[in-house]
Amino acid sequence: MKMACYLDLNLSFEASQDDIKKSYKELSLKYHPDKNPEGKEIFQQINKSYKILSNEYLRIIYDHGKLQQYLNIKETMLSQMNDEVISKILISVGNEITSTYNRLEFIDDLNNKNIDKITAIFMKAYYGDDEVFKTTYITIIASAFLAGSILWIWNKIKTVTPYILTGIIFYYGVPKLLK
Repeated sequence: MKMACYLDLNLSFEASQDDIKKSYKELSLKYHPDKNPEGKEIFQQINKSYKILSNEYLRIIYDHGKLQQYLNIKETMLSQMNDEVISKILISVGNEITSTYNRLEFIDDLNNKNIDKITAIFMKAYYGDDEVFKTTYITIIASAFLAGSILWIWNKIKTVTPYILTGIIFYYGVPKLLK
């Protein structure tokens, strides 16, 4: 449920970061297991909700109902984000990524692997019908896909090549040596 974290902290969807901190402090004191042994599960849920809502980027992703899907693929995305993939993505994008996010910020965030921030900005732009992002979105997705596919193919070629070369040498080279 999209509102569960807000309900856990007794907050509305429009709550500010100060409201989130204040509510978290009050509720965590009230349900802390040292003060309220029956409140352990509630305390854990309050902490989980606070972790999401206090992070501005995770909150944006959560507010769009995509947090669980994002968390499911985050590690895979991070593991595939290397210099070669980053450079292939950057070759294809212009100076403006969204109406509020430019190429220099994007480069910095890619190099620092700020995947939460990038995802939140893209999600906000996508659902907010950002005109600049509409033209950039397809290019970024296609570049990332192609970069990943090309790297996968290249790694397969590198893995198989020694065996192919060995086979060619034995097929063509050994009979000539035996003559």
